[in-house]
Amino acid sequence: MKEINVLVEKLLKAKEAYYNSQPIMSDSEFDSLEDQLYKLDPENYYFSIVGISIKGSNKIKHTVPMLSCGKAKTTEDVFTWLKRIGNEKEILLEMPKIDGLSGTIKYINGKISYISTRGDGEVGQEITYLKDYLNVPQNISALDPYEVRGEIYLPKDTQFNVDGKPLRNIASGLVGRKDQRGDCKYLRFVAYQSIGTSKTKFNEVLDEINGFGFDVVEYKLLKKEEIEESRLHYLSVKRQEWLYETDGLVLTINDMKKYDDIDSLYRVEHHHHYNIALK
Repeated sequence: MKEINVLVEKLLKAKEAYYNSQPIMSDSEFDSLEDQLYKLDPENYYFSIVGISIKGSNKIKHTVPMLSCGKAKTTEDVFTWLKRIGNEKEILLEMPKIDGLSGTIKYINGKISYISTRGDGEVGQEITYLKDYLNVPQNISALDPYEVRGEIYLPKDTQFNVDGKPLRNIASGLVGRKDQRGDCKYLRFVAYQSIGTSKTKFNEVLDEINGFGFDVVEYKLLKKEEIEESRLHYLSVKRQEWLYETDGLVLTINDMKKYDDIDSLYRVEHHHHYNIALK
């Protein structure tokens, strides 16, 4: 019982730190602790917790929640997921799972209305001042309103002195700074989703965002039988090649018209069911 309580305390502290843009451990460490707790006590109250308090006065309530992904540890787990949702023959879109700080940029009348962190998925912290530093367009020609979601990160070749510390932690620290904000010029934003698009294919959404002037995650379309080969290529080549740090791949059904039907089969709280993270 003591071991369980210690694990829960560590996880809650890590969650609160992460949601307030001050992570104290890596995603892999966090996942490992969650796995340990689940093996010891799968019914623990911890797994029913939806949110953690967000510090600061300038809070943004997301019009569409920014949820996490379900997890898969092996390609076989992905096959099981595809079978469960009844979409084994669907084309998938694969993209990197970037290890940074999730954020969203809201445009009204084609201009930036606000920038916010993900926070607990329901409410985030406003960080609109970053518009003067991030590599994002100040104006776009898009349907109104339009929201671009992505990851704020420090590239591996950053010129900012990180002194051997994890890039993700340094990036979060820069985002939360009250002074010396000029150092935020080292941060980068890479997009992976939009809210407000009229497109019905996920790859077309990413192409649309790229057309507005955003840096967009590298992606590719693939079939079920190509997943394992692609995973191995990621581990041996792409993980080292990409300038953003990653902790896996995200696989998403490319046909967005199927999303509501897939989600309707299950409860949607922590994550949607039309995508999964292969870690």
